[in-house]
Amino acid sequence: MWFYIAIISVYSLLLFYFTFLWSRNKSARSQKSLLKVTVIVPFRDEEENLSSLINSFNQIDYPVDMAEFIFVNDHSTDQSEYKLQQFLINFPFAFQILSLPMHLVGKKQGIIYAVGKAKSTIIIATDADCEVPSSWLRLMQVPFHSNSIHLVSGNVVFKNRRFIDKLFQMEFAPLIGVGGVSILLGKAGMANGANIAFRKNTFEELDVFKDNIH
Repeated sequence: MWFYIAIISVYSLLLFYFTFLWSRNKSARSQKSLLKVTVIVPFRDEEENLSSLINSFNQIDYPVDMAEFIFVNDHSTDQSEYKLQQFLINFPFAFQILSLPMHLVGKKQGIIYAVGKAKSTIIIATDADCEVPSSWLRLMQVPFHSNSIHLVSGNVVFKNRRFIDKLFQMEFAPLIGVGGVSILLGKAGMANGANIAFRKNTFEELDVFKDNIH
């Protein structure tokens, strides 16, 4: 029993230490100038979630001429693409709806395909079952004002609608926090693909999915 108490104590101390380090982080929160960005959303059989996603996109506070959105249909078998077209009728930003060719399958292939079509040098990606805050693009583009930044990892939280969601969030939050602090310490270990940004040229030069496309 003492062994388990020791493990929990060490884990708790680490979390407190990481929290302390994060509280000292003075990252910039705003920038006078804004960068052009391309938002990529791969989707497959997401007809139940796309409405919430687009509603949140409609609330984004960003100049309409500074952002484009690319939606990539990964061979959906439901009405996802049709419903998406309906949701985007009055969409304020420029957008494209792409369909993956038959020989390309999966989220990673969708991202690669969309990056090749992107007009901006800064790519921001999220998932079709997410919702974003109105300040999302403004915050995610800030670090790229520094030429040394090539990838930005954003926070992700569960929608706490059910008790099970709250349990998942209790487990998930420390992972996001530890990932953030590891980046802060220069020893990046993980990032969540549901809220991530990167430079297009860096993505293409590194060919990051080459050895793990599956």
